[in-house]
Amino acid sequence: MNKTILLCALSAMIILAPAVVLAQAYEIDLQAVSINMPASLTVGGKTMLQGIVNEKAMTSAATNVPDYEVSFYYKAVPTSSFGLPFGLGKFISPIMDALSPAANKQTGSMPATEQDHMTLLCTAKVAAHSITGTKQQTVSCDATILAAGKYDVTMSVSGANIKDPVTSNNVKSKQITVTAGSAKNLPDLGIKSISVTPKSPAPGKTMTVKVTVQNTGKSTVTFTPNMFRPEVPWLCTQLQTCYDTGCSKIVGAKCNQWTTGAEAHCTCGLNALKTAKMLGPGASTEIVFTLAAPQKAGSYMLYIRLDPENTLAEASKSNNVKSANINVVGAAAATGGNNLKAGESSDLNGYTVKIDSIATASGGAADAFITVCKMDECSASTGFKKDDTKELKADGKLVTIKLSDVAYGASVKVKFVSDKDAPSGGGSSGTPCTTLKATESADINGATITADSIATASGGSADAFITTCKGNSCTASTGFKKGNVKALNTGAGWWNVTVVDVAYGSSVCLTAVVS
Repeated sequence: MNKTILLCALSAMIILAPAVVLAQAYEIDLQAVSINMPASLTVGGKTMLQGIVNEKAMTSAATNVPDYEVSFYYKAVPTSSFGLPFGLGKFISPIMDALSPAANKQTGSMPATEQDHMTLLCTAKVAAHSITGTKQQTVSCDATILAAGKYDVTMSVSGANIKDPVTSNNVKSKQITVTAGSAKNLPDLGIKSISVTPKSPAPGKTMTVKVTVQNTGKSTVTFTPNMFRPEVPWLCTQLQTCYDTGCSKIVGAKCNQWTTGAEAHCTCGLNALKTAKMLGPGASTEIVFTLAAPQKAGSYMLYIRLDPENTLAEASKSNNVKSANINVVGAAAATGGNNLKAGESSDLNGYTVKIDSIATASGGAADAFITVCKMDECSASTGFKKDDTKELKADGKLVTIKLSDVAYGASVKVKFVSDKDAPSGGGSSGTPCTTLKATESADINGATITADSIATASGGSADAFITTCKGNSCTASTGFKKGNVKALNTGAGWWNVTVVDVAYGSSVCLTAVVS
């Protein structure tokens, strides 16, 4: 694989106005007109990516244009193809290589599945404003290209609060060629080997992973912790702490920034490389860490990625990703009732059961708080006393589980009882959710919860933004996707807030319980 790294410092060549929260969709045709950039440059050279966007109001009257984003992606052009990145064939003509590299290429709209097969370079935001008829916007970001090869740079225009009647003109793509230049004098980090012990673990058992990283380049490199990323698909689906491409925490959501088939690659809270290491030409180092095997039998892939934030100029990026196959054998003993610590998850009859917290002593309102999920659809975090049996809603099902035993401050034992189709709306039967429209507030379990804004459609970075307050002490406005469970600290206490359901452009149904 031959990939480039572009480090982007965003600058929008427009006058920015204060952000405006808009609860309705505005009908505007956003048109990706062109990308302006050189046809070629050398490794390590800096260039400006400039995007031109047309806005066309669909009425003759003055029209408000909400905030929207212009994102730049890239992917190496396979040498065996006609210059098309994998997955974009349905949008780009198969004779693109016959065109001049300086020519802009119409690519049509780019759905999220296509974006998952490309790498995000940078995103520029166009602030809310008003237009009559049409208006042109120019946005830009500086880019440094750190590996040689031929690449497609793609610009995609979209807005969560914009109803775009024509999506076939939302994307433009243009090729750039990067020559080796001074690459012969650069370092080159590569993954020499990955070993996993045992190779065929039982479900949930601890594995030891050893990774050897070598600098095969011509100069010394400082190998820092942020340059080493284990990407663990099965932990993401169990709602461990995951990070997106910008290293922002995503708590309680399936992480899907790097897609291979139906699986997501993500960090999932692993801090495997503890300290920086100096690696001279030819030098290598071994990183050792432990990892829990998946809870179900089957074949899984573990990925190791070097320099995931694209900060290192090196001779090649083709050796920065390596994978290891893990074959999980046997049945998980956890399916009949399992001892779980706070923060741990387990598979029970196809549902992921997560222990959010465990009381340190009896006598409180709850001995444990538990969340049930099916993929990225989750129940509210619900309080259980020992021997309680409750129904929790996840993925259109009411899942009945029992808290059969508690070791206070240590672990709990949970059993799956049954599941059935759930009626529409609401949260778990144990914790009904509260419906709020945009800007509305409600007192829920001692906290004031405000729905700051609600997306008009799915697919954005957040379905709703929520603020939690206790008295005059409040959290920052926090983005939630449907099914997210996030622990929010008001400064006067912690609350587990769950967005159970979303009626886009209208309301959210949520719960909040004391953490």
